[in-house]
Amino acid sequence: MAKFALLKNVSFNFTDVSTISDELLESHLRDKIFFHEFTSTSDLFEKIHLHLGNCMVEILNCKYDENNLLQAFYPENTQTEFHENLVIVKRKINENDTYTFIGYDAENLSTDIYTYHDVSINDVYDIFKNKYNYRGIIVHSNEDIEDVIFSDKYDTDTHSGKLNITKCDGTSNEYKYININSLVSKHEKDNLSEEQFAKVLQNHIDSTESNYLYAQKDFGMGLLNCYYQIIGISKNEIISRLISDDIFGDVIVGLENNLNNDNRLLNLDKTLFNEIVKITKLTDFTPKNEYFCNIYYELLHK
Repeated sequence: MAKFALLKNVSFNFTDVSTISDELLESHLRDKIFFHEFTSTSDLFEKIHLHLGNCMVEILNCKYDENNLLQAFYPENTQTEFHENLVIVKRKINENDTYTFIGYDAENLSTDIYTYHDVSINDVYDIFKNKYNYRGIIVHSNEDIEDVIFSDKYDTDTHSGKLNITKCDGTSNEYKYININSLVSKHEKDNLSEEQFAKVLQNHIDSTESNYLYAQKDFGMGLLNCYYQIIGISKNEIISRLISDDIFGDVIVGLENNLNNDNRLLNLDKTLFNEIVKITKLTDFTPKNEYFCNIYYELLHK
């Protein structure tokens, strides 16, 4: 027997995303979160139907690590950040897991391939926190790697964003960046010369007061979001080798899933980053799961 969490009349919107603490979430969720027991997948589905009503249900992979998966169930076509009813379930990741319920056989109730765990209040807090704040790293040009927490506020109109970085000592800084790939796509049909595009880029840098550029590295098991200094003095050897281009100065790095159907931004620390660097040097790496690439699971079972 395990417990799922039912959230009622809850909003995921916060005015200041840089200060989401357990205390804030406890106040935000007071009288809005309830825990219910269930015995099996069949019983779970019946109780989800009871709480969500007679409607099509969306399932979102909210968070996963090397062992467990947190999923949210809510009515289809929910367009806002407000949910009248939302169910959160935690289960063990199976071998060759689809991260869906495709393997569930409703006709054979005697066999349940899923193992469930109790959803804790901290699991719920993590879902809220991970919607806005993620763990990432700064790769310094002297090859030191520093763990940080960051939030990203992006403006599609200006192709620019703001990163709020909090270091382990509690100090925070804001960095402004230009998404150069997005800018290139916007002007792709304009057939700009290299010199003309350089002027367009400089105008965006000046108008947004940006000091970083954004680039992305696909390493097969995911994407590395790299924010590097526009003006850097020393060559960053680690990042230059990783993305096969000369990069200078310090680089802020985040991790992203390369799928479209779940929570894309993931947590990254220096230990995981060093493992990713090793993987990028391999030419014969084969994922253990043929259906879904969970980098934490893959590295545990490599």
